[in-house]
Amino acid sequence: MIRNPKTTSKHISPRFLFLGGLAVVVAFILAMVFLPHLTKPSAPFRSQDPSTQTTASSIKKGEAVPTPSQTVKFQPKIIQIACGEFVSLILKSDGSLWASGSNRFGKLGLEEMKGTTNWLLIGKEIKAVSPDMLHTLALKLDGSVLGAGLNDFGQLGIKGWFKPREARQWKTLISDANKISSGLRQSLILKKDGSVWGTGIAISMGGSKKEASHSSIWRPLFSTEDVKETEPKTKKRNRRSQKPEPPPVFTEMDSGTFFSFLIRQDGVLLGRGLNYDGQLGKNDFIPSDKWLPLFSDIKKVVSGIGHALVLRSDGSLWGTGWNELGQLGLGHTQNVVQWVKILTDITDIQTGWAHSLAIKIDGSLWITGHNGYGQLGVGTTTDSSQWVNVMDDVVQASGGRDHSLILKKDGTLWATGNGERGQFGIGENTSTLTWIQILPKPKPRPIKDLI
Repeated sequence: MIRNPKTTSKHISPRFLFLGGLAVVVAFILAMVFLPHLTKPSAPFRSQDPSTQTTASSIKKGEAVPTPSQTVKFQPKIIQIACGEFVSLILKSDGSLWASGSNRFGKLGLEEMKGTTNWLLIGKEIKAVSPDMLHTLALKLDGSVLGAGLNDFGQLGIKGWFKPREARQWKTLISDANKISSGLRQSLILKKDGSVWGTGIAISMGGSKKEASHSSIWRPLFSTEDVKETEPKTKKRNRRSQKPEPPPVFTEMDSGTFFSFLIRQDGVLLGRGLNYDGQLGKNDFIPSDKWLPLFSDIKKVVSGIGHALVLRSDGSLWGTGWNELGQLGLGHTQNVVQWVKILTDITDIQTGWAHSLAIKIDGSLWITGHNGYGQLGVGTTTDSSQWVNVMDDVVQASGGRDHSLILKKDGTLWATGNGERGQFGIGENTSTLTWIQILPKPKPRPIKDLI
């Protein structure tokens, strides 16, 4: 039987309708608040490193948002390598200077005299570095020069600072520099205006005969009188009408072992100092207390203990001086007293104490000379009087007392020779007769590859 709805419905009070409506409204509001959180996917992990975070303010209009795989941290590269006595130094593109090896005389700027067998950060905001046997120079990005190490002949240029003889921490020496060169008990800097300043052993740097055998004051090496001495003699003119010639502008320099070289802006090589092995290349063994023009069309000059190499603008390599260990690579061991042509197609040259390194246009490294500790990297300790190709894809090379470093195109750093003072930075005092990769440290080969 069908019931009549009118007869079966009950009376609904207004109060009940009000409460029911209110419940519906509350349920709707709660659903709008919590439902999106229940259905939204979890956000991906974000690095806490500020350098890898991406914010709305950091994205320019129309620029694609980088994905996590596109975020790469800055990795500084090696831009300079340098060898000293029992020490190696590398300079990275972020201005950080690292060293491994001996800290004798505090030449690494470390107050503690103990050396290191691992790479240690010793400087920041550095543009270039020049180590020698007893002291080290570092050029900062602002043009100031730092020095550390032995100062017994005033080679750091700290006025009146012969005692104490050592600077075991970096000392600011001079400003407005563009290039630096440290030699045995002497230092040279090339200023931004093209002038060369020096301190230390006087015979190799210039100065009047009245000066002492060494100086602890930085001073310019060239005066008006020096200009007159290096210019060719001409017909006498009325001195009253002549104006004094300004000091020349220099582009390169090298501070050796009691002798020095300068390269003038016109490519002329000037030399001064000891010449007992013929290292000045002036066809005798007589030292010079005056700056002498020696060679022309020169781009770069480097020197060892008693020999010198120059790179001419045509890519040819020339040398002179001490050759008893074959460091000139001439096929014999007789000393040479004048510049002789050695190699062609060269892009860069370096010297150790008694060995020489040259990089050719194709990136091949050629080496010759003393090899008593395996610094040539040929697998023996036999000296060589012939240039030997030992490595390819090389962009930089450096020679120390009895070890060598090279930087390859792929950014790897290699070494050979004496490592008894930790100068390879591998955590131990190990020497080698062949080239080994020291940075980055090579990964161990799988066992299956060794079987």
